[in-house]
Amino acid sequence: MVDEKVTVYDDGLDPEGLQVPFDFEGIPKKKVTFFDKGVAKEVTYDSFTAGREGKDSTGHGLIAPNTAGPFPSTFLWRGEVFTREMIQSVRKGIYVTRFHYTMWLNP
Repeated sequence: MVDEKVTVYDDGLDPEGLQVPFDFEGIPKKKVTFFDKGVAKEVTYDSFTAGREGKDSTGHGLIAPNTAGPFPSTFLWRGEVFTREMIQSVRKGIYVTRFHYTMWLNP
């Protein structure tokens, strides 16, 4: 679904982000990999969506009453390519080192 260089995940214990080991429902956060080397893998669940789908919650519930569904934080795996090599391989692009407080427009 995306380039094979892309891995996107959520990990509530990742020291690179805000460490949040539990969601607002008291469920431990599970590491969820959305894209692994370009391949779509997993999705997040809160208790409501997990029950509806016959799955276990991944620990991504918001404060009740929650009508938006599960809410992940996302990390983009930086890979093993050095920054200089990555920049040299891009013809035209934007170099972003950190996103903070990016909101969904239409969940």
